[in-house]
Formats: sequence, structure tokens, C-alpha cells
Amino acid sequence: LVLSLAGDVFLMLEPDQFVAGLASFLGAHLAYIVGLVLAGFAPVPALIALVVVAAIFPLIGGSILKGAGATDERLAIPVAAYIAVISAMVVTAAATTTLLAIAGAISFFASDAVLGWNRFVTSIPKGRLITMITYHTGQTLLVLSLIAL
Repeated sequence: LVLSLAGDVFLMLEPDQFVAGLASFLGAHLAYIVGLVLAGFAPVPALIALVVVAAIFPLIGGSILKGAGATDERLAIPVAAYIAVISAMVVTAAATTTLLAIAGAISFFASDAVLGWNRFVTSIPKGRLITMITYHTGQTLLVLSLIAL
């Protein structure tokens, strides 16, 4: 949560510190991955989630990655790394077979998909509101799932 808070602050600064915010959130997702793996890892749900995430990537992640590279070619690698790590967090949440963890990870993933789409592809009506709702829902559900596990 501290890493996510740091990411929030970096993104609110003028001018915003996107890469620093991205790095902070990447660290938060790595911490969630560790917590989720320690809670248990069922390989079949993980494999199913991996297939789903891989199927979604060309539809969403590829466009965001292309847009990020077009905005600033230096963003391509950090954005690609972030997409990989948040995707891994979704897979590890699925591997817990805990609905709170899965819902939290999907909500956080959706939040970042909307944020990335708004920033690098095209504006989504009410995108900022959708980002905030799914972000806070995701954080809450992930924390509750880790407390329960």
C-alpha cells in the first residue's frame, strides 16, 4: 500500500512523474505477487488465467504499449515491464482460487487498462472516474484477501 501511495503521489505531481509512478506500482504488484504466492498456488487456475491474460494482451496491452512507444519511445520498456508484472499479479491471484483476490486483481488490472488507454490510446468517457473506482476496489479486495488468507 505504501508503494501504491507513492505511485499515486508521483502521478499527481506537476509535471507528473509517470515513470516513477509506474515503478512504484510495479513494486506494489511484486509485493502482492509475493503475498499471493505465499497464500497458495494452484497450477491449473494459474494456467487458465495465463491463457486469458495472454488472449487479452493483443486487444488492450498491445494498443497501450504501441501508444506509449509513440508518445515517447523511452516508455516502451517500462510500460511493457509493468504490463507483464500486473498480468503476473492477476495470474497469481487466480492461483490462490480465492474470489476476493481474483476480483481485486481483475479490478486493479481494469483500472490500469483504463488509465493506460486514456493516456496512450484515446480518451474514455468518465475514464478517470472508472480508473479511481476500479483502483480503490482492487486495492481493497486484494488487501482483504491477503488478510483472510
